[in-house]
This record gives sequence, C-alpha cells and structure tokens, in this order.
Amino acid sequence: MIRRAAVDWVLYRNHESAKLQRLGEDAERWLFHGPDEPQDDPGAFASVCLSLNMGTEEIRSRVRSITEAEARRLRGLEFSDEDL
Repeated sequence: MIRRAAVDWVLYRNHESAKLQRLGEDAERWLFHGPDEPQDDPGAFASVCLSLNMGTEEIRSRVRSITEAEARRLRGLEFSDEDL
C-alpha cells in the first residue's frame, strides 16, 4: 500500500492528465493528511505504519525523498503513463 501510494504521489501529483493527477492527489491525502494515530480501519496510513513497526513521519520522510526515477523503478513497469 505504501509503495503504491508513494509511486502515485511522486509520478502523478502534478501530471497533466486529470485521471492520473487524481491518483496522485488521493495518494497525497492518504500519505500526508490523515491522523498519525492508528485507526479502526486497518488500511488507514497510521495503522499500516504501525503494522510495519515504523513511525508515520519516518515513512513520510522516506516518501518525500523518492525521486521520479526511483518511483518508476518501484512501479516496476516499463510503459508510459498514456498506457494507463
């Protein structure tokens, strides 16, 4: 979940395609704008961090440091955004 959100945020938050930009915006909300305490929802960002035994700020810091080239490698696919 975190890897996918990180890739979406890095690659798509400022994309020219509205559809892809929405993916980036959704990822940003999940990664950076939710509560820092675990929620009843096991898919909540803070809950996922807790299950990994990592702090929310540690993960956010790592996500912020990902370059576009690293995000493309993490995505693991070698096709253009137009193919999405």
